Amino acid sequence: MRVEYKELMDKLGTGHVLSPYETRPWFVYDESQGITCSAEVRVGPGAEDVEAEIQYLYDEEDTRYDDDADFGAPEQLFIMRFTPNRDDLWSGTHLHVKGQNYTN
Repeated sequence: MRVEYKELMDKLGTGHVLSPYETRPWFVYDESQGITCSAEVRVGPGAEDVEAEIQYLYDEEDTRYDDDADFGAPEQLFIMRFTPNRDDLWSGTHLHVKGQNYTN
């Protein structure tokens, strides 16, 4: 899928066209599970790329980790990078979901 920049911003739900260095963050907290979900769309310094990311942050020690060194580390659920091609249409170039590479 290749789309114009404005359409990419619409599909990512930013509410407006982001400028270089600009970010659009979202945060949702689930008190019953003690988890904060954060998501962000960010634009690179020269508007040469766009990244979208979703991660969990846990209030309590997460049992997924064996040592305290990782305590409080975010769990990255999703990250995707978009870049323009020669026609100035944007497409996804990298995709990772829960640590698995889905690029291409």
